[in-house]
Amino acid sequence: MAAARVASRWTWREGVAMLAITLICASLAWLVRAETEAPLITLPAPPTAPKAAPTASTPAPAESFALRPLQAYAEVTARPVFSSKRRPPPPQEAVQQAAASDGLVLAGIVATASERTALVLHGQPLKMVRLKEGETVDGWTVRSIFADRIIVETAASSHELRLREKSRQGAPR
Repeated sequence: MAAARVASRWTWREGVAMLAITLICASLAWLVRAETEAPLITLPAPPTAPKAAPTASTPAPAESFALRPLQAYAEVTARPVFSSKRRPPPPQEAVQQAAASDGLVLAGIVATASERTALVLHGQPLKMVRLKEGETVDGWTVRSIFADRIIVETAASSHELRLREKSRQGAPR
């Protein structure tokens, strides 16, 4: 007898629920069709106040907005907003002049708990080397490395190299 009853019939509650769902779906389909076929309604423009002539105390309104030419944004396109290298490189003339006058330029200092290292630019073209206290480059020996400067010396003289300060805009002073 169980084999004869393959397909079961819905109960009256299930039948009512299915009928309600079918009616809701049909109503929604009719509503979507009615909305898509309805003509667009254009609203009238809001009333505007009469225009008064601009006086000396009130500025004249701008007539229209005009986009500036693309060449006006060359600096923006050259330095993309989300690039890690957004800032322009320091002017090479300043670095080369400093290197020409002293022969060495202090580019940076790396200090850890166990050691200190100075990053020094030297030579033509400029090359960067890492120096620890006691090491020599171009005849100069590094005697001391501080947080913001190093002391270098030769047999004849001693010289202090400072880190180049940057202004608020990021350009070297």
